[in-house]
Amino acid sequence: MYLRSYTPQARRTITAPADRVDLSGEYTVQGATSVYTWRDGATEITPTQSHEGRFSFPAALSGHTLTCEVTNAAYPKLTLTYDVTLTAPTANVLLVANDARPTVHSERGLLIVTSERPLTARVYTLTGVQVGTLRVQRGEASLALPPGLYIVSLSDGTARKVVVE
Repeated sequence: MYLRSYTPQARRTITAPADRVDLSGEYTVQGATSVYTWRDGATEITPTQSHEGRFSFPAALSGHTLTCEVTNAAYPKLTLTYDVTLTAPTANVLLVANDARPTVHSERGLLIVTSERPLTARVYTLTGVQVGTLRVQRGEASLALPPGLYIVSLSDGTARKVVVE
């Protein structure tokens, strides 16, 4: 028996530079990766770049309003629809290269931080006690920790929760 019910979702309207369309908030739902289908009118199109819900399109599409339908296996009967009006690109750079965000995970009693650029990770218990610092130059750094839930504060201004088992 199917227990989930859905309220019809209104179309969402956004404006974004052609090289910086960010729908990453819909990228994963309950561990399932979303599928993004883009159309210019009735024609299905493929972004020039796509990475974890962030997209770029040719500058020639500036001024166009594209439609993006987002579906996800976690909610198979739900489709989110975005009308995205593209403006002039902000820069001529690769989206994926600019979006190399650090990752934090645990494995066999180790906290592991991976980054494409230098950063510092400060590790805290839930009570706010700092229990370690990792300096990542480029690549991976790890810290042995007892089992527990930790907050990892990164020098790029973000923070992550991680469970070490």
